[in-house]
Amino acid sequence: MADLTGLFHGRLQEIPGNFRRKAISASQAPAVAERAVLEARREELQAVLRQGGKAHQPAAAQLVFVFPAYGADEISDAATIERLVGTLTPYPVWAVVEAVHRFRHNRAVTPWDRGRCPTEPQIVAEVRTIMAPVETELHRVSSILDAEILPEPTEADRAKVAQLAADLARSMRFPRAAVSEQELARITESGMGGLKLDRRILSKAGVPSEAA
Repeated sequence: MADLTGLFHGRLQEIPGNFRRKAISASQAPAVAERAVLEARREELQAVLRQGGKAHQPAAAQLVFVFPAYGADEISDAATIERLVGTLTPYPVWAVVEAVHRFRHNRAVTPWDRGRCPTEPQIVAEVRTIMAPVETELHRVSSILDAEILPEPTEADRAKVAQLAADLARSMRFPRAAVSEQELARITESGMGGLKLDRRILSKAGVPSEAA
């Protein structure tokens, strides 16, 4: 699964001005079967990250019982457990259970005073650390599935770009008709049908490399 995700994630392109979405060429996008595998994986990861709600009560109680400094009596302990459950509600049960286990056995990576009970922010920080690999994979898979598909340039598009390169080459030979650096940059960064005018096209058309 990691190989499949890595393959397509490496083909993603940036979309200028859009930091939340990527793009991918139609010829490099996942096929139907590959897309189905990625969609199934996304559903699995989303299910894994589902919030726990009241199911956190046993884990919260373990912290209270292991660290009696949480409360001086049963009433305050119950209030502490309820408060913890509310704080941990958005997080999955498995991550909270693992975080509690780490604190109980002094294996938490989050800095904390081992002579005292971890604070709620410290518990949440440990939970987020545990969740991070799953969230990262979900983000990578989603960026592939939600990517904008760029259509392949047609032969007509290629011909237009080739003609544009030739026109640029001719104009570069005459100082008065020379294209400004800004205009050349605009043309090379834009394109038709997803086809950009790059240095190789300009070179074939006779545009000096220093102009490209």
